[in-house]
Amino acid sequence: MARSARLLFKSTMFPIQPGEDQSTNPGIYGKTLAEWLMRELRQRGVPAIEVDSEDFGWWIEIESKPNSMAVYCGSIDGETDAWWVMAKADGRILDRILKRDQSRDRLENLYAQLKSILGAEARITEIAVEQD
Repeated sequence: MARSARLLFKSTMFPIQPGEDQSTNPGIYGKTLAEWLMRELRQRGVPAIEVDSEDFGWWIEIESKPNSMAVYCGSIDGETDAWWVMAKADGRILDRILKRDQSRDRLENLYAQLKSILGAEARITEIAVEQD
């Protein structure tokens, strides 16, 4: 599994929907952010399929064969104006062994798209990269 660094940022452009943290852990928001990211990715030709929730936040499934890819996002520490975004790709072990795994290249492209989307929006500020 390969994943990008987390992009952290501030913005008030993603209002919290009533009860949205019932689909996640309490105080974890980001549905509006995920829906906005999905629209922005689609406008750039990225085949974003749907938005769904997990305990940690929200994710966008990206159509990708043979490996799965997704964008994950959520609020930071229950804040309503502090956010994180990252991308993840699952490569197949056999493809890695045979040096045919292209998930890293696709992941880097998706990550670059996310950075570009966030950087192009004036209402998004204080963008930072958090490495593992």
